Amino acid sequence: MKELKRTKFVGFRVTADEYTKIENAAFASGHDPNDWCRAAVINCSHYMLTLNERLIYTEIAAFRHLLTHGFKLLLNGNTTTATAWTELTEEVDQRLQEIFTDLLSRRRPG
Repeated sequence: MKELKRTKFVGFRVTADEYTKIENAAFASGHDPNDWCRAAVINCSHYMLTLNERLIYTEIAAFRHLLTHGFKLLLNGNTTTATAWTELTEEVDQRLQEIFTDLLSRRRPG
Protein backbone atom coordinates (compact mmCIF):
# COMPACT_ATOMS: atom_id res chain seq x y z
CA MET A 1 0.00 0.00 0.00
CA LYS A 2 1.35 3.41 -1.00
CA GLU A 3 1.85 5.82 1.91
CA LEU A 4 0.24 9.24 1.52
CA LYS A 5 2.62 12.15 1.09
CA ARG A 6 2.77 14.28 4.18
CA THR A 7 2.91 17.96 3.28
CA LYS A 8 2.11 19.73 6.55
CA PHE A 9 4.42 20.21 9.54
CA VAL A 10 3.46 20.25 13.23
CA GLY A 11 6.07 20.92 15.89
CA PHE A 12 6.26 21.70 19.56
CA ARG A 13 8.92 22.13 22.22
CA VAL A 14 9.33 19.88 25.26
CA THR A 15 11.63 19.81 28.27
CA ALA A 16 14.49 17.34 28.43
CA ASP A 17 12.48 15.26 30.93
CA GLU A 18 9.39 15.27 28.69
CA TYR A 19 11.51 14.24 25.70
CA THR A 20 13.01 11.37 27.69
CA LYS A 21 9.50 10.14 28.52
CA ILE A 22 8.44 10.42 24.88
CA GLU A 23 11.59 8.69 23.73
CA ASN A 24 11.15 5.83 26.22
CA ALA A 25 7.50 5.33 25.25
CA ALA A 26 8.38 5.44 21.55
CA PHE A 27 11.23 2.96 21.77
CA ALA A 28 9.17 0.64 24.00
CA SER A 29 6.58 0.49 21.22
CA GLY A 30 9.19 0.02 18.50
CA HIS A 31 8.93 3.50 16.99
CA ASP A 32 11.05 6.60 16.84
CA PRO A 33 9.83 9.64 18.83
CA ASN A 34 8.48 11.49 15.77
CA ASP A 35 6.41 8.57 14.52
CA TRP A 36 5.19 7.82 18.04
CA CYS A 37 4.10 11.44 18.59
CA ARG A 38 2.37 11.53 15.19
CA ALA A 39 0.43 8.36 16.00
CA ALA A 40 -0.45 9.62 19.49
CA VAL A 41 -1.79 12.93 18.18
CA ILE A 42 -3.75 11.32 15.35
CA ASN A 43 -5.25 8.72 17.72
CA CYS A 44 -6.27 11.42 20.20
CA SER A 45 -7.84 13.56 17.48
CA HIS A 46 -10.59 10.97 17.03
CA TYR A 47 -11.89 11.76 20.52
CA MET A 48 -12.27 15.52 20.33
CA LEU A 49 -15.07 16.75 22.56
CA THR A 50 -16.32 20.26 23.19
CA LEU A 51 -16.08 21.53 26.77
CA ASN A 52 -19.80 20.85 27.32
CA GLU A 53 -19.53 17.35 25.86
CA ARG A 54 -16.53 16.66 28.08
CA LEU A 55 -18.39 17.86 31.20
CA ILE A 56 -21.42 15.74 30.36
CA TYR A 57 -19.30 12.71 29.55
CA THR A 58 -17.34 13.13 32.81
CA GLU A 59 -20.55 13.17 34.82
CA ILE A 60 -21.88 10.12 32.97
CA ALA A 61 -18.58 8.32 33.54
CA ALA A 62 -18.73 9.09 37.27
CA PHE A 63 -22.36 8.00 37.49
CA ARG A 64 -21.64 4.77 35.64
CA HIS A 65 -18.72 4.02 37.93
CA LEU A 66 -20.76 4.71 41.08
CA LEU A 67 -23.75 2.75 39.86
CA THR A 68 -21.71 -0.28 38.87
CA HIS A 69 -19.69 -0.44 42.06
CA GLY A 70 -22.60 0.58 44.26
CA PHE A 71 -24.68 -2.32 43.10
CA LYS A 72 -21.75 -4.65 43.59
CA LEU A 73 -21.57 -3.51 47.21
CA LEU A 74 -25.30 -3.96 47.73
CA LEU A 75 -25.41 -7.38 46.12
CA ASN A 76 -22.47 -8.70 48.12
CA GLY A 77 -24.41 -8.33 51.37
CA ASN A 78 -21.79 -6.00 52.80
CA THR A 79 -22.88 -4.86 56.29
CA THR A 80 -20.90 -1.65 56.00
CA THR A 81 -22.55 -0.59 52.75
CA ALA A 82 -23.13 3.03 53.76
CA THR A 83 -19.51 3.54 54.75
CA ALA A 84 -18.25 1.73 51.67
CA TRP A 85 -20.56 3.83 49.46
CA THR A 86 -19.24 7.05 51.01
CA GLU A 87 -15.67 5.91 50.44
CA LEU A 88 -16.49 5.00 46.86
CA THR A 89 -18.07 8.37 46.10
CA GLU A 90 -14.99 10.10 47.53
CA GLU A 91 -12.77 7.88 45.39
CA VAL A 92 -14.76 8.83 42.28
CA ASP A 93 -14.42 12.52 43.10
CA GLN A 94 -10.66 12.09 43.39
CA ARG A 95 -10.34 9.92 40.27
CA LEU A 96 -12.81 11.63 37.90
CA GLN A 97 -10.19 12.43 35.26
CA GLU A 98 -8.76 8.90 35.38
CA ILE A 99 -12.23 7.33 35.12
CA PHE A 100 -13.10 9.68 32.25
CA THR A 101 -9.90 8.84 30.38
CA ASP A 102 -10.43 5.12 30.86
CA LEU A 103 -13.99 5.20 29.53
CA LEU A 104 -13.03 7.51 26.68
CA SER A 105 -10.28 5.11 25.62
CA ARG A 106 -12.92 2.39 25.18
CA ARG A 107 -14.96 4.60 22.84
CA ARG A 108 -14.82 3.77 19.16
CA PRO A 109 -13.97 6.62 16.77
CA GLY A 110 -16.68 7.87 14.50
